[in-house]
Amino acid sequence: MTVTVEVQKSLYPLEVIYGAGYQFIDRCYVRLEQAGKGRIAIHLKAKPDAPVDVDALAGEFQNELLNQAFRRKVAMRTGRIRDMVVQRALYSAVPEQNYMDEMAGDDLDFLDDPLGIAVPWEEKFDTKKKEEDGASEAPSKAGETPDPGETPDAGGTEDD
Repeated sequence: MTVTVEVQKSLYPLEVIYGAGYQFIDRCYVRLEQAGKGRIAIHLKAKPDAPVDVDALAGEFQNELLNQAFRRKVAMRTGRIRDMVVQRALYSAVPEQNYMDEMAGDDLDFLDDPLGIAVPWEEKFDTKKKEEDGASEAPSKAGETPDPGETPDAGGTEDD
């Protein structure tokens, strides 16, 4: 069973009709089509698993059209206020300038690395470079690199 509701685009903009139709997609199939100059026809077809009185469905759809039109009008009137509230909420999430000034006085530098964490593994454990520089006294096997979990000997041998 199908019921058709015709509305004027001047009274109900397309976004209002979409909003009302979206509220009904769980109970019926909604189809829109041009019904003449400045008019839109909304066809509501009840789904087989949802027993619905089509006359009541048409009345509910017209009520939902009014509801969506009113919501749109309120949204247009309060849009600036809503934007200001969201802007204020986002602004308040940013740390205050006084806090940032306090942090700047702590002599913190992102380049400080007292534990040597930022030193690349190759620089820390590259034995070939140490041999070339003469810094390593212990002979190393060709192509052998230390395990990442082990630290290389600091110039000593295993027999020490």
